[in-house]
Amino acid sequence: DLEEYQIADMNEMEWIGSTSDVHMVVQLDRTPDYTDVDGDWTDTRRFYLIEDADPNAITTQPVEILGETNQGDPQTLIDFVLWSIENYPAEKYALILSDHGGAWPGFGWDETDGHDALTMPELEYALATIQSTSGVTLDIFGMDACLMSQLEVTATVAPYARYAVLAQETEPGFGWSYDAFLGPLVQNPAMSSTELGQLIVDTYMNFYRTEVDWYDKFDLNVIDLSQVGAVQTALSGFSDVVQANPGNLVSAIGNARLNAQYFGAATPDEADSISSIDLIHFMELLQGFSGDAATNEAAQAVIDAARGAIVYSQASYETMPGAQGLAVHFPRNQNIYSAIESNLSYSEHVPTMTDWDGFLRTFYASAIEAVPVIDAE
Repeated sequence: DLEEYQIADMNEMEWIGSTSDVHMVVQLDRTPDYTDVDGDWTDTRRFYLIEDADPNAITTQPVEILGETNQGDPQTLIDFVLWSIENYPAEKYALILSDHGGAWPGFGWDETDGHDALTMPELEYALATIQSTSGVTLDIFGMDACLMSQLEVTATVAPYARYAVLAQETEPGFGWSYDAFLGPLVQNPAMSSTELGQLIVDTYMNFYRTEVDWYDKFDLNVIDLSQVGAVQTALSGFSDVVQANPGNLVSAIGNARLNAQYFGAATPDEADSISSIDLIHFMELLQGFSGDAATNEAAQAVIDAARGAIVYSQASYETMPGAQGLAVHFPRNQNIYSAIESNLSYSEHVPTMTDWDGFLRTFYASAIEAVPVIDAE
């Protein structure tokens, strides 16, 4: 159901067009019944976008017509990226995935292939295969998708890219403002990855603040993936401190969680299906609720590490005051955790988060023990 927006994004790219210094290569898989623009084809096609002056139609002819492909199959992503590297070699590479995002459970549900999606293990397999086959480490890995600026996601992609551009909150359907950042890139193809990342963020935020101004929640962030390991190390240390004495911290942790910035819905109840909160905001709140020095020190270590990984962050702070760039999975209670776990195993999908999962389980068990048992008699 994002097909119309993605075609519009291609038109934005085509408005700028490829040059000898900047190659714009797109693979698009369309779905029947959503829109009939640009020929109403429903298969998968690859394009090397050429500049044109028509903002309403894709005039570039496809380089390849593949037939139907499953975008939830990691091999589809592998084939496209390796083909792009072979046919359009470059000094730097940016890979942008565009579709629906669902945080750590996955990305890009393909409606014509049983709603298959890329899970985090599948995404890691694809990126690892691309890197080992081509020798390329991506300079920028971007997801023009909802809810993907999560520690779980960044930890998955960290070995295979230098920077990530991701949103904590849901993204409006129009997505990124491609012509607004590709134009300056074509003018200055030597710009650094961080400069390009910041430009993507700034043009995105400007678009929703000035041109399409009826959305009230939006954000975009640049993450230094080389620093994600330090965040995980600090979070593991925090988990160890809490698990050593969980009973005394149940109230403080619960209050911090209930007041932390959440993402994915208008109310906390509606957001439970996502259960994604801002990592830094949670730790800051915990420091206010907790009187334990060791816990507060461990929380500060997480805050410092996370801030070290967040290169640039912008959000609609009037509606999301606690959004600081990097989220983490934290269901509000045991029942919500169990409901999510019954469909998808957190530890299996994001094995790099085992220590955090241990913290969650310890917290829920301690919270249950802290509830007094009332004798009905």
